[in-house]
Amino acid sequence: DLYVKQMYCLGMYYNYCLIGIENNFDKFECRELARLGYINQFIRKAEEKINQKSVKEYGFRTDLVTRPAIISYIVEFVREHPEKINDIDTLKEMLEFIYNDNGRAEAQQGSHDDLVMGYAIAMRIVKDVVFNANPIQLAESTFFNERSYEEIGEEIPIIWLK
Repeated sequence: DLYVKQMYCLGMYYNYCLIGIENNFDKFECRELARLGYINQFIRKAEEKINQKSVKEYGFRTDLVTRPAIISYIVEFVREHPEKINDIDTLKEMLEFIYNDNGRAEAQQGSHDDLVMGYAIAMRIVKDVVFNANPIQLAESTFFNERSYEEIGEEIPIIWLK
């Protein structure tokens, strides 16, 4: 629940920025953001298993199809635009991101890949999203309004994510 409140506060601070939470196991975070009234979450199309209908769901799902696709996209992006990545921790993780003996891309043993995967998901979401907001309207809007502050409360520690 603290993670959701931190994401809400960051989203409000960055002027209702698009938030795309990975929700492979639990939809709690996305549902809680919606309950708090956060209006700009990434929406993906998902196939409903019972009726075989396409439905819209909040969040990004990393699975056997999307994982290789986002990794391929980020490999291409880094190869063509390495100067656009300015976070040293993410770059360090990228240097330790390998293909294992089974051909799966992952962090080498003893390393982490959270920043790499987060970056890959963000890049994929940005690629899929159509922005139609008026930039002048966005520039004139407030970053953080009283309702959002009252909803969250003042005792929430803000941890700035890299």
